[in-house]
Amino acid sequence: MSSAALASVGARPRVAPGRRVAVDARRATAARRGVSATVRASALNDRIVDDANAAFAIPGSVEFVAGEGGLPKCVLTHKNGGSAEVYLFGACVTSWCVRCRRPRASSSSSSSSSSRPRARSVGSGSDRRVGVPSEKKTRSIDRWIDRDARSPAVRPVAYPIRCQPSGDDVLYVRPDAVFDKSKPISGGAPLCFPRFGPSDEMQQHGFARNSDWTVISSSADPNPDDPEPSVMFKLRDSEYTREMWDHAFEATYEVTLRRESLRMEFSVRNPLAEERKGRHEDAPFDFTAAIHTYIEVADATSPNVFARGLIGKNYIDKAIDPNVVHPEICAGDVVFGTSLCDKVFLKTEPETDLHVGTGAAVCVENTRGWTDTVVWNPHETLNIGDAWKKFVCVESAAVSEKIVLDSGKVWTAETNMFVADVD
Repeated sequence: MSSAALASVGARPRVAPGRRVAVDARRATAARRGVSATVRASALNDRIVDDANAAFAIPGSVEFVAGEGGLPKCVLTHKNGGSAEVYLFGACVTSWCVRCRRPRASSSSSSSSSSRPRARSVGSGSDRRVGVPSEKKTRSIDRWIDRDARSPAVRPVAYPIRCQPSGDDVLYVRPDAVFDKSKPISGGAPLCFPRFGPSDEMQQHGFARNSDWTVISSSADPNPDDPEPSVMFKLRDSEYTREMWDHAFEATYEVTLRRESLRMEFSVRNPLAEERKGRHEDAPFDFTAAIHTYIEVADATSPNVFARGLIGKNYIDKAIDPNVVHPEICAGDVVFGTSLCDKVFLKTEPETDLHVGTGAAVCVENTRGWTDTVVWNPHETLNIGDAWKKFVCVESAAVSEKIVLDSGKVWTAETNMFVADVD
């Protein structure tokens, strides 16, 4: 090769002056468009936060702020210092902090109704929550105490409770999570609907977790002596959803922060034909769903980290064959650390307890609607350092049999999570 040829290897090609100007102009235009799109997105997010605060904020209990990536999120704050955070994108709960104090004796001098935070909502009860009256339902914390009295292995939360490994946040958000709407938020408690797992129709776990949900109500006064802040979101079918799943639907998702627990209620409604603007005749549809809860643990490889409450249940080991029920029933606690754990336990009991390795357990209760429990830890299939050691997913699910919903009907499922002292 000649010296001239050698000199030209790796050299930047010559560009005519006029062409260089045109290329530079296109690059500048593209850069301006990128900045403009970012500015518009930021302005839209700011407007969503402002509008949500104007309509639904309750001082000291419910607030809307810009979260990671500028995405709007709702912050629920309990008077005992506990908190929860829910992004409008995917209606994804990304944080639940438990900071319980010793309960005070009830006092007859409770605050007057004029000083209590009031529920704020849009429309009538039927507009707010599909198929559920507008009056909010509450249950006393005594329910947990009564239930635990029958299960001595798990006692009500001690005061102060044993904290989670990195503090007081029960949930775990993966280090690879992104907050730019390019994909669902990886961590917290993503909502899977209308499909759980892989699907030929749409992306894995459905479209609910990467759709923008709308705030439709908030509340902080179901119990005047112990305000329980809550927020409710709604998702309806759109051109985007119908491209994958050609059905009209309404879904609501309510997150309530209680003194010792986090309540998540998911409802799906199949609208009547007259509500569909002539798009469809009355027809049923089917779906599967789950709350894909990431729970922080001390070290998934530790023998002190395990899931309890699934003995005697049939299950599908998706790591072996996702379409076949395992020939043997679950014979003991579910442990982690040796290989991928991806198991769907069928027709489970209401409660599964995840012992997190700190002397505490996070109890996931399928209060109603849910039929199954999924336990997942990716082990080294998650190629992000040792992040897989820091969480285990215990998921409320309805996947063993598809839910079939006739026109005008509503399906509702509820999950309650709380932290218990297991020493």
